[in-house]
Amino acid sequence: MRCSVFVFLACMTLLSTTEVFAARLPIQQLRCQCVKTYTGKPINPKLIQSLQTIPAGARCKNMEVIATVKKGKTCLNPKDEWVTKIIEGRSVKVPTRGPFTTLPPNSTSAPQLTSKM
Repeated sequence: MRCSVFVFLACMTLLSTTEVFAARLPIQQLRCQCVKTYTGKPINPKLIQSLQTIPAGARCKNMEVIATVKKGKTCLNPKDEWVTKIIEGRSVKVPTRGPFTTLPPNSTSAPQLTSKM
């Protein structure tokens, strides 16, 4: 009798501690962030304070785009043309070195400016 009571109490203790640890996990990491996407008229890119893109993966089958505006966070449809333009506009742009031509490695002449007139 004592052994069964001890086993029962041990099981209850184990179950209660696993519930506490499970409650501490952020639920946001286990599912999609965007349940519903914005369907109104396009948002002016100047009003978007930050833009977060989350690729599709194991936790969510859809790519998600979350825009932070003055009123809060809004999920955007990544398939909308205006959303893809905003994403491309905010991508890191590699600066070009200028209008110089590329010379062969053994060349001794100075680079020539190219004119696009």
